[in-house]
Amino acid sequence: MSMKINEEDRKNYENKYKEEVFEKIYKIVSLQDNNIRKIEILKKKIGIKTRVPNIGITVNNKIVEISRIFKLAGISIYTEINEKGSQNKSFCGRAIIEDIISQTSESMDLIIEFYNTLIDILKQKRNKWYGLDQIKTVWRVIKNPGKLNNILSITTFSKDEIEKIEANLIEFAKMDDKIWNYNLKDNFIQSILSFINQNRDEYEIPVVLEESIIPTMQKLGLEEQIPELKEQLSKIQETNSEQQQILNTESKPWKLDKSKKLEIQRHSKMIAKEHETDKTNYKEKEDLEQQ
Repeated sequence: MSMKINEEDRKNYENKYKEEVFEKIYKIVSLQDNNIRKIEILKKKIGIKTRVPNIGITVNNKIVEISRIFKLAGISIYTEINEKGSQNKSFCGRAIIEDIISQTSESMDLIIEFYNTLIDILKQKRNKWYGLDQIKTVWRVIKNPGKLNNILSITTFSKDEIEKIEANLIEFAKMDDKIWNYNLKDNFIQSILSFINQNRDEYEIPVVLEESIIPTMQKLGLEEQIPELKEQLSKIQETNSEQQQILNTESKPWKLDKSKKLEIQRHSKMIAKEHETDKTNYKEKEDLEQQ
């Protein structure tokens, strides 16, 4: 017999998770806004016209849009109640939210590559005169691009150079379009598979499929996709089973009795002694990160 959840408790639980989600998105929006402001200044000096949208805002709007679709279906994207009557984060909702948010990390990689490409081209053009050869990490430039702005004020670029610098911003804009075009019909299954692959140890696939995923798909009008999802999940289960068999096989040689272990240890020491080398004949490896 399931226990009935107090409506106030249900709302509090849902609001708490919702706050976690949008707090994470707010941080993404703020970070991207800061980076985009700096990039816009650089764009004008380089001669780049490609738009640089705030992907965090697109993520926010997309999650709000999907949450409304869930609500119209009579369910929440944030929480669900299982057969035992306990409340949990919605499995499908969490999968969708995390899939959409995860794409912002790739967008940050594109921003970094934009700076890397720009710096590499400037190094070739301006050499050591402006101290660009001393830049050890692109993050210093991203946080404080003042020197870069000054250099760009007296630098001109060829068409090919502009295209190379602009390429990552074009991909950045495509990433924004990809998130904007996310929809349940085309992307639901991929979100579920991605989430399960990343959380294999947290869920039992047959259980979560019957108790959460299929009921949610039915309410969202995605029944036609259930057979395809089942087929993909069975492949994941087969892979999991094969990996477990490999782990079990690999672990067997370590199940040795004490005498066998001692024999292996003695043999290892003999090999080590035979190959002992005077380390003073070798120059210690330099720590490149500290240069």
